[in-house]
Amino acid sequence: RKFELIQKVDEDDVIYHVIGPTHSKGSNFQDFVLLASRRVPCADGDPYLIALRSVSLPAAPPTEDLVRSEVLCAGFTLWEEEDAQTRITYYIQATPGILPYITCNITGLSADLCKIIEACHKFLEQNKDMTNVAL
Repeated sequence: RKFELIQKVDEDDVIYHVIGPTHSKGSNFQDFVLLASRRVPCADGDPYLIALRSVSLPAAPPTEDLVRSEVLCAGFTLWEEEDAQTRITYYIQATPGILPYITCNITGLSADLCKIIEACHKFLEQNKDMTNVAL
């Protein structure tokens, strides 16, 4: 897996190139070019938002050795429930192309989601005292 910052658009928006395993025949890896946008809460009780979507960027053209994939719309909401607890919810707009990932290997999917959640938890713990965390 590879996760590379391509461009910082502004303080709240960045573009990443992500490479990971695929379930497609003919290739072992797929890639995404993702715009990640964060929105800090506007008022007490509002969630912290992180939104993701695929974008096209000349600096990251498709290559023959990777299957270019697309995220239509995905993201996280982080709700502070108590002083020591935060509820994290993940959303994704799925297409039929996602079905092989879900039906092929539920255990692998669960393990991948677990790794993502653990990474988010680690990030939040490391940055809990920062009021202006960068993506």
